[in-house]
Amino acid sequence: MKNKIILVFILFSIIGTAQDDAAQLQSIYSTSLTNGKSYEWLRYLSNEIGGRLSGSLNAELAVEYTKEELEKLGLDKVWLQPVLVPKWVRGNPEFAYIETAPGKTIPVNLCALGVLFPRHLKD
Repeated sequence: MKNKIILVFILFSIIGTAQDDAAQLQSIYSTSLTNGKSYEWLRYLSNEIGGRLSGSLNAELAVEYTKEELEKLGLDKVWLQPVLVPKWVRGNPEFAYIETAPGKTIPVNLCALGVLFPRHLKD
């Protein structure tokens, strides 16, 4: 009998906690939709900073901007960790020709993609 009472108590406490969690999640969801800044942050990252290729200056600016915004929220700890990021460097221009007949060529457009070099980022 004692085990059944304990089991019933545990079940009621779990159900009560689940309802509290659901109410808390609903509150967070509602607040984020009405008072959130995510659309403003996305607008700034997209329109003010622009494209953020890996290892680029704009990528660094986006990281700094995000850090500053998180600090403005008053979070307990906000920091940047050193990380090795590949940086895209455009390769040398290349030229190609197709030989259609002996001594007769047609120039062909090429796209020199580049090479990835590691780049250290630190706070």
